[in-house]
Amino acid sequence: MKITFKIFLIIAMFSTFSRAENDDNIINQIGDFTAKIKKGEVNLNWRIINPGNIYKFKLENKKAGTEIYNSLSDILFANFRKKEESDSLNSYYYSYNDKPQENGVYFYKISAYDINNKIVSTEEIKIGITEVPEFKLHQNNPNPFNPTTVISYIVLVPTNVRLEVYSLTGKFVDVLIDGFQNQGTYNVNFNAGKYTEMSS
Repeated sequence: MKITFKIFLIIAMFSTFSRAENDDNIINQIGDFTAKIKKGEVNLNWRIINPGNIYKFKLENKKAGTEIYNSLSDILFANFRKKEESDSLNSYYYSYNDKPQENGVYFYKISAYDINNKIVSTEEIKIGITEVPEFKLHQNNPNPFNPTTVISYIVLVPTNVRLEVYSLTGKFVDVLIDGFQNQGTYNVNFNAGKYTEMSS
């Protein structure tokens, strides 16, 4: 029993020593790289652990299915929002907001550059975005109308558009638009006089 106890004690001490030694050896490590999505905007957060000669961070993204990353921004090391110090770890915290123009799956990458413009650390995350609005439908004008009115809407992302009209009772009346449309503002004239089932 004594031999077993002594061996266990030595192993525990060695393990503690190794862990502390490893913490001291962490340099220029990007940690806690996360993304939160709110109202179509992506909030990126990260920290750099025990930075040594870090000059800047480069943020990039790409949509799934594409090969090339798009450059978003360069964040200087000096522009941290918070700093924490402990016995073996010094952490600098950063954040950045991105507003994608369309929904989909995205990859975000962050790279830390030293003063010689050399990449010393890189991290990547993957997220799905579904909160980006794709169109805005305005109130028709005039309203009320007899017998014509103009329906206006904005296509924010090139997409297929189907514009249907229903009566107040929920009865289907007609399809005014059905097809692909590019980004832009559109106006459609609607003449209720063409439909015998619609009253004034």
